[in-house]
Amino acid sequence: MGEYRYYICKKCSNLVVSIKNSAGKMICCGEPMNRLTNDAMEASWQKNIPIFTYENGVAKLGVDSSILPMIEEYSTKWIF
Repeated sequence: MGEYRYYICKKCSNLVVSIKNSAGKMICCGEPMNRLTNDAMEASWQKNIPIFTYENGVAKLGVDSSILPMIEEYSTKWIF
């Protein structure tokens, strides 16, 4: 089995995981889906690295050392 590939639809935010890669294109809402790539190394200078902590039965997710509030504007859709 090859590497997993992750795709997102720019119109409806549908997420797809491809477990068998082929020459075909992933299509959603009538358009090719965008492939998600792991750019943590490239983005490290931007300090966009997710940090997950678990303290006293509470899970917290932040980016870099900033804990994000749990509101829609800061909703984390996907971390891989």
